[in-house]
Amino acid sequence: MMEKTRKRQDLLLALGAFLVALVLWQFSPTSLVVYPLRLFVTFVHELGHGVATIFTGGAVPELYGL
Repeated sequence: MMEKTRKRQDLLLALGAFLVALVLWQFSPTSLVVYPLRLFVTFVHELGHGVATIFTGGAVPELYGL
């Protein structure tokens, strides 16, 4: 029974953290604070495309925007 309660608490904590992150990510007053993080996340995402290209036999001739 205790394990079930623990899982529920963990799920609620994760959901709460997700909602806080979503609010901070989307709304104007905090968007300026989150902007550097947003740029970093976008960079890592796009870098993943380059890594996938290399792993599948392609080539990445250069990086734009750096």
